[in-house]
Amino acid sequence: DGGDSWSPVHNSLLRARVDSLFMDPNDPQVIYAGVRNGGVYRTTDGGQHWKALIQGITDLDSDNPAVVDGSRSDGGEVYFSHGFSFYRLAHQTWFNRGVSFTTTQFAVHPDDGSRLFVIAAQYQDWRGQDPPQLYRSEDRGKSMDLLGSPPAFSSGAPALSWEDRLFYGVDAGGQEQLYVLNKGHFI
Repeated sequence: DGGDSWSPVHNSLLRARVDSLFMDPNDPQVIYAGVRNGGVYRTTDGGQHWKALIQGITDLDSDNPAVVDGSRSDGGEVYFSHGFSFYRLAHQTWFNRGVSFTTTQFAVHPDDGSRLFVIAAQYQDWRGQDPPQLYRSEDRGKSMDLLGSPPAFSSGAPALSWEDRLFYGVDAGGQEQLYVLNKGHFI
């Protein structure tokens, strides 16, 4: 009805803190929910029933967002991050990409699931954690290339922070666009 009426579809997620959603591009009844301190839940019936999909996920971090996202084509590659680990879904099991980063936000190319951008920081053992920076992967997260941190706006918006959100897409002319929602400002 064009959004005139709404009904809840949160069975099994009633008290969960949902940080993100990703709809399977091949089946709108399949939706993944990134749940803080709970991993990933999946529904195959449009949200009527949810089931934990956590095989392979370790060390859930309740302090960082549970981000699930994927490509909109090429089979719908699905990824998950909760702070200390970065995973790719294959055959109903999550596989840790083995990257030694703290990751709180990422965005997947809508047409090519092997390409993604990540806000992350490397952990430096005894020195602690570096500030968050922007990384790019062209190989499904197996390796990350440092792109740096966008400059702060003249309006005073800070460089990258853990609260930032990424949006990655392709415009009508085929140009890739990456946006960072940075403390209320788009970079």
